[in-house]
Amino acid sequence: YKMSQPFFSVIIPTRNRSDLVASAVASVLNQTFNNYELIVSDNSDDQVPVLDALTRLAGWNNSPRCKVIRPASYMHMPDHWEFCNEYASGRYVLILTDRFVMRPSTLAVLAEKIRSFPDADPDVVLWNVQSVFDHQTGIQTTGYFDGTSEILSPLKIVKDFAMCSSWADGSTYFNKLPRGMNSVYKRTWAAEIKAKHTRIFPPLSPDYSSAFLFLAYAHNVLYIDLPFYMSHGDKSTGMNSTVYGIHMLGADVDPLEGCPLKIDTVFNSVVRDLL
Repeated sequence: YKMSQPFFSVIIPTRNRSDLVASAVASVLNQTFNNYELIVSDNSDDQVPVLDALTRLAGWNNSPRCKVIRPASYMHMPDHWEFCNEYASGRYVLILTDRFVMRPSTLAVLAEKIRSFPDADPDVVLWNVQSVFDHQTGIQTTGYFDGTSEILSPLKIVKDFAMCSSWADGSTYFNKLPRGMNSVYKRTWAAEIKAKHTRIFPPLSPDYSSAFLFLAYAHNVLYIDLPFYMSHGDKSTGMNSTVYGIHMLGADVDPLEGCPLKIDTVFNSVVRDLL
């Protein structure tokens, strides 16, 4: 059995978190829209835990739309995201990291919005990813959303970010930059960017560096004010880098190039990517 080109390629990069990746995969298998392929890329030290977790999921075994890939050796996160992207064949690509789950209607709503987009297909579609984590109760809740859609100017997004005009409420910082956790991108369009720049997820931070690269080339960006993803807690790779230092670069890259303060912070790495 061979699938025709799927509408979506859902990519889940994971490393040593078999319990979390099982939740992420289950959220994809439970989608109400089934025109997708699901690619789990296992960058773990041991491949057995992830394989065991996946085979226990209803809907995974013997499904022609699901597969596991594995790098020949350990990859730093930006390289791993680049590796995953090469296996996608869908019209649009979503990255769902292993600490996120997607709501059951995510792919259905995205497909409907893309199909109803005026003129050409949108290069990038963004959505609301803001949430609040209560450390007392351990409960994660979505931020405010109104369900509306709007077409955004890529240049205005970058200008707003650079001028800090919307940092107070986080709307640009979290929602309007097309990072892996809050966006879907057209695969053939991203391939053209990669052909010019050799990669679409440059160091330092693959989500922010690709966001600025995508905005430099996007003709049209669609924003949907709905929360499609939820995360497990509020810890991130960027926050861990602040605490433990940056240890994710395989290339000869200065992680603080252009930063006025030579300290490991999420803000510094994002500014470096912008520059």
